[in-house]
Amino acid sequence: MVSNKPDFGVNKLCAAYFPGLFDLYCGERPGIRKKPAPDTVLEVLRKLQVPAAEAVYIGDSEVDIETAANAGIECLAVLWGFRSADSLKAAGATCLVAGVEELRERLLK
Repeated sequence: MVSNKPDFGVNKLCAAYFPGLFDLYCGERPGIRKKPAPDTVLEVLRKLQVPAAEAVYIGDSEVDIETAANAGIECLAVLWGFRSADSLKAAGATCLVAGVEELRERLLK
């Protein structure tokens, strides 16, 4: 999981609210450009030893769509975030996901 929020906060929140859900999470810190730069995504992929071709980025904003493109990975844009389907499409989303079950199905393909 990657975020533009400060790294210390991301670590604290993920440990408290999502224990065991993510293998790795990182936030903004010195020397790492914020999204939509691909730095955090590429760092996570490197640390997890996952090739970009085998990764998918899940996001809910224009920044997420751009981040995925900059990292060279597919993006699944979810519709339960803070942007509308029209906004996501205008930002270049090619795959909109309406619910968690649909997301699960797409990830298991």
